[in-house]
Amino acid sequence: MNRRNFIRGGLIGAAGLAAAGGGIFYFVNRPEFGRLPGGDRLKKILNSPHYFSDHFECLTPVKVMTEDEANKENRIVATLKFLFGDKSELSPPGILPTVNPNFHDIDPKKDCAVWLGHSTIYLQLAGKKILIDPVFSSYASPIFFI
Repeated sequence: MNRRNFIRGGLIGAAGLAAAGGGIFYFVNRPEFGRLPGGDRLKKILNSPHYFSDHFECLTPVKVMTEDEANKENRIVATLKFLFGDKSELSPPGILPTVNPNFHDIDPKKDCAVWLGHSTIYLQLAGKKILIDPVFSSYASPIFFI
């Protein structure tokens, strides 16, 4: 590669980055992405207990990991604790109790939900029996009606 091709490639690359940046700027600033609230929406925001003059705040105190001197624990220490720290309390002390449900004993007129494990749920609603399991398809949806 000679010097001229190197400079030409650099200029083409810079022009491509500039065009991509301009396209992204144009796309993000389209009106479909929202506008400032007005009317009833603005009144609702101003009356919210979470809104303070110019921003929203969570009213529930949340512990935030910071690197200030009061905590004496930064992200590196927390990561090391997570990777190499004591993991004895991460498992239950004994075998978890389980119940094998007999679905024939469930009153068909009663609504119920039974968690079968992971993301599988059996529902009985308004006399319909529904099994929901995303393993049987690419999305979670009812797969079985009786």
